[in-house]
Amino acid sequence: MVSNEGGDTMRSTDAVAKPWPKSRIPKASSLLANDLRNDILRRKLPSGTNFPGESELIDTTGYSRATVREALRLLESEGLIVTRRGPQGGIQVSRPDVNQSTRSMAVLLALSDATLRELFEFRCVVEPQAARLAASAATPEQIAGMVRATAEDLGPLDSVVSFHDLIAEACGNEFYRVTVKVILEIAAWHTPEEGLDSADLHGAHAAHRRVVEHIAAGRGDRAASAMEKHLRAFEAVVDSRGNLDATVLRAGDWPPRVAR
Repeated sequence: MVSNEGGDTMRSTDAVAKPWPKSRIPKASSLLANDLRNDILRRKLPSGTNFPGESELIDTTGYSRATVREALRLLESEGLIVTRRGPQGGIQVSRPDVNQSTRSMAVLLALSDATLRELFEFRCVVEPQAARLAASAATPEQIAGMVRATAEDLGPLDSVVSFHDLIAEACGNEFYRVTVKVILEIAAWHTPEEGLDSADLHGAHAAHRRVVEHIAAGRGDRAASAMEKHLRAFEAVVDSRGNLDATVLRAGDWPPRVAR
């Protein structure tokens, strides 16, 4: 038994405070990054807005240069700020690029051996719904862009990836928009490997036109049905090549090849 300063008696096993788990103690740089991130999000600072530099943050926050520098590095890795060099340089607010999310997801997919079959299963749930939403939310300008994307003279990636991307932009739902963009980037890694022939491309163009016709006419259910039919047809092409059970990202294929 031991006594504390106030004279209270306690068991010796209770006298020693349990150490706080190191994993639960946030670093000063993480705390500062959280404050700066919250400020950007709370104020909805637009891309290009000037952001305080190292010296200013040291003066206003009281943190060390090393802490401030690490906090800024964290924000830059998230795509929330960008540092520009030169006389007109400095730190500015920026918008995260979808490629950052895609590459993070790619690591998880590579480790889990996710297959193209699973990718198609997911696409057939998400993209038809995006097409259904676009039938109600798409603007005339967005529909015109979809029509242009169905032109026969566009290449396979332009017609396949860009068309689906336009629907994601037009669906009016940010969760669908971001999710579809990420899975399209992943799907684009494999499109060149499927060796699409002229018949495959002609079928894709025709399917795209049907989807656009339904979206333009405001027929959401038909747009969703046409989108699912199109995806299932492309899934059958991949299956005919014997690649449907291939992993989305094979060993040795890092960094992923995103064709654009």
